[in-house]
Amino acid sequence: MEIRIFDIKGAYVKTLLNAELHPGCHEISWKGADDHGKQMGSGVYLVMLSVQGYVQTQKITLIR
Repeated sequence: MEIRIFDIKGAYVKTLLNAELHPGCHEISWKGADDHGKQMGSGVYLVMLSVQGYVQTQKITLIR
């Protein structure tokens, strides 16, 4: 399973998860920073979930 964040233009921001998880409920948080710890600005971002060839993308809004 992989969860990645992209900005609205499609540029990579951060990987939140890249691991196999056991079945069940899981919670993942994004603190609004990129891979280098730089805080991102308010705006719309894309969250991409990828699991065994299945990919889903959803818009989220970061408000500072």
